[in-house]
This record gives sequence, C-alpha cells and structure tokens, in this order.
Amino acid sequence: MLNAVAKKAKLNVLGNAWHQFKPYGVTGVLLLSQSHITIHTWPEYGLAMVDIFSCDQKKAKAAVSELIKRFNPKRVVKKNVLR
Repeated sequence: MLNAVAKKAKLNVLGNAWHQFKPYGVTGVLLLSQSHITIHTWPEYGLAMVDIFSCDQKKAKAAVSELIKRFNPKRVVKKNVLR
C-alpha cells in the first residue's frame, strides 16, 4: 500500500525494508529520492504510526491524503513538523 501511496503522490521510491512481527504487526520504510516514509503498526491496538518526510511539502501532503483515503481510519492525528 505504501508503494501505491508514494506513486500516487509522485514520490520516487529508491528502495524499501520491511519486518513482519510475530504474531502480528509490521515496520517498514520506503527510501525516497525526496527522503522517506515509515510505518509502524500495532494491530492489537488498531494503531498505525506513519512518518512522511519530504523536501517537497506538496507531495508529502498528497501522500498523507492518499494514505488516509486508503486506510479509511476512524481517527486521524496529524502533526506537521517543518524541519
């Protein structure tokens, strides 16, 4: 799903790494030419934490919107950090 989000936001994926936890949960990272997207999930709590770090604020916002659309969460907490 993160690859599709990056593609829709026109972010260039250079590589990725994933770890599947037992019995459930995943941690993953997409390395972007613009920086990175990371995800950490805790299905037992219905929780996913995503970090989208990009030098292109417009593309980062597009990725956030696409991610929310695809996950369709009950609740969203967003923090915009200018670095």
